[in-house]
Amino acid sequence: MSAVAEPRAKKAHVWERDPDSWYSEPSWTFDRLFQEELFVGAIHDPSCGRGNVVQSARAAGYVATGSDIASSIDRGNPEAYPLRDFMQVPEDVRFANIVSNPPFNLCDPRGQPDRCFVRKALRQTDGKVAFLLPTVWVNARSWLRQTPLYRVWWLTPRPSIPPRRLLQDGAKASGGTKDFMIMVWFNGYDGPPTFKWLHRDEGAR
Repeated sequence: MSAVAEPRAKKAHVWERDPDSWYSEPSWTFDRLFQEELFVGAIHDPSCGRGNVVQSARAAGYVATGSDIASSIDRGNPEAYPLRDFMQVPEDVRFANIVSNPPFNLCDPRGQPDRCFVRKALRQTDGKVAFLLPTVWVNARSWLRQTPLYRVWWLTPRPSIPPRRLLQDGAKASGGTKDFMIMVWFNGYDGPPTFKWLHRDEGAR
């Protein structure tokens, strides 16, 4: 009788929720997005953290700016990335495009419809909105059918997106347990979204 191998322990981490919703994605996620997705005009990231999205956009040739919520958390250089609560930005302020890894808890309008990052971003952009979000959103958020969802980029391999404070403490960003995607909305679009793969290493081939 052949021996049955015991299942190998999976090296994965379940990160404790960051109280300030500050999570840091690997740089390749938005580097690859800007290689594949075309934006017309400038890029703004309203929850820029230390500026990963802004730096990726500039490297791709875009004019890009960033800001983040005013708080006691040191998120980087306040002169380069001003402290600003996106939900308090006046409705008449316009952006060409918004691209971000936003606070997930503020992206679902079912709980707090007046504090929904997605809907506010759509109201204040003329072009595209691109947000990094968990893939479960595709199945669980029926309200998405009421939005101009244009494209969904499945991120592969699975990116690890730990709380930034763990990286600051020297932890390694690996072994995440969630799957992520980048959802792209396009103001004025009226049709079904397309689904594509965004592979980390494809741009290097």
